[in-house]
Amino acid sequence: MQFTLTYIVGLGNELEYRRYLQTEIHLFECDGDGRVKALINTVTGSRIGQVLDVGCGAGQELLPFLERGASLGVGIDVQPAAGEVFRELFAERGFGERAVFIQTAGEALPFGDETYDLVICRVALPYMRCGEALAEMARIMRPGARLILTVHTPSFYLRMVRERIGTFSPKQLFYPAACFAGGLWYMISGRQPRAGFWKGKETFHTGSMLRRELSRAGLRIESEVPPDGKGGRTFVIVKT
Repeated sequence: MQFTLTYIVGLGNELEYRRYLQTEIHLFECDGDGRVKALINTVTGSRIGQVLDVGCGAGQELLPFLERGASLGVGIDVQPAAGEVFRELFAERGFGERAVFIQTAGEALPFGDETYDLVICRVALPYMRCGEALAEMARIMRPGARLILTVHTPSFYLRMVRERIGTFSPKQLFYPAACFAGGLWYMISGRQPRAGFWKGKETFHTGSMLRRELSRAGLRIESEVPPDGKGGRTFVIVKT
């Protein structure tokens, strides 16, 4: 997901996006028990009733929890095509009544305070107004609830630049270079680029950048999942 999301979201092509989501479902299933175990292990010993996936895409990350008895799995995404694939997936798996898709942004979650036991946000925060989105996630989390958060690191964009140098395409090189520059500005200034030239672009996060935003939202890092080797970092975060 991490390495193709930048490319696909910019296409604006619903058919291509649906194919991308189907590929993500396939990759999730082909990973065997690896990703499922990683997800479940992060919340071992916790009661998981209601789960929210922010920036869910097809929502496959919700499946392990519904299979293990979660009462409700909710996915949100700004892409309407994500909702179509989401509903198809969960209807096929027999979870249609316990899985709900809502088209909305992570910065404005349409839920009451302290609603969810678990929140998942896998490589979606870099595309949001980070401080606002984390504050919203904290608001709807119950005390002691966990957030499983995957973000891009600086190496994600540097790797993308190296891979695209061979294309000799300024357009291909510009996007990751601009995102890296925006991340540097965010890291140094504490202000995330938003408007004008930066609108619609993503950003990386370091551990210190995340801690800065999390502390403002009343959240703290509990542990970190071993790196995936693709330029992403996954943290288990708890509401204090």
